[in-house]
Amino acid sequence: MGLNKNDFLEKDVQQALSEYRAAWSCISRIEEKIATGDLKEVKLTCVDLINSVREIEKLNSRKEHHDRLCETVEEFAKRGIDLSIVNRVVS
Repeated sequence: MGLNKNDFLEKDVQQALSEYRAAWSCISRIEEKIATGDLKEVKLTCVDLINSVREIEKLNSRKEHHDRLCETVEEFAKRGIDLSIVNRVVS
């Protein structure tokens, strides 16, 4: 499974890719440090991994919220409710 650019706002894609790469880097480092027995570094790197995953989740959540807002605006427009001010903010 890879990162799907459609899961993020256009402005967040680069940051999401960076966090994705950081997460994989952490996984590699964890494997390396487990092999050498450096458990303290394993724990520290696990924290970094979790932080990267949380950031990816946050960026994904921003996209989901944006999409829901756009759907709501479209639904109101279909009902004839003028949301031109909101529409400018969303676009």
